[in-house]
Amino acid sequence: MKSLKVFLLRIKSSKIHWIILFALLALAFFLRIIFLPKLGFHGDFQIFNLWADDLSKYGLTKFYENVSCNYLPFYVYLLKFSTLIQPLIHGLNSAWTNDQVVWISYKFPCLIFDLLTAYFLFLFIFKSTKNKLLGAWGAIFYLFNPAPFHNTYIYGQNNVLLYLPTILLLYTLSQKRYYGAGFSLALLL
Repeated sequence: MKSLKVFLLRIKSSKIHWIILFALLALAFFLRIIFLPKLGFHGDFQIFNLWADDLSKYGLTKFYENVSCNYLPFYVYLLKFSTLIQPLIHGLNSAWTNDQVVWISYKFPCLIFDLLTAYFLFLFIFKSTKNKLLGAWGAIFYLFNPAPFHNTYIYGQNNVLLYLPTILLLYTLSQKRYYGAGFSLALLL
């Protein structure tokens, strides 16, 4: 145990910790990119596709009147965004199947929200403790947490979409930015 403490102190004093942290952030990003084309749970895929079709059929204003959807309205907006970026994604790699293109478009907002969550988690910890290193490690622990990673990039769920507004709510409240907190709360509802 003492040798681990000595090792960590050496890393901290040598400034190599920022290189290690940057390498870990890059690894977390590339792992997410690698798993974007992986097909997720087929049942969810079918319902997401059905909702996307219903969204184009009924539009944003009549969607909930005509569709049995138990997801937040915010997700429906992101689903619309996902359908709009599918041609761009297909243009990136024509070897991807149509199902992979659709899954990538569904996971892409999750990727953006995941990275933003890590960033605001860093800010929240840093502003609370005045310790950048601790904030960076908090972001690393979040990014390498196997539960949200597996749930999002392998299984294909989108629960990470709620993590960003939650962390943003905590961060804005801690900074006494109440309009930002209200916006974050509105995203959660």
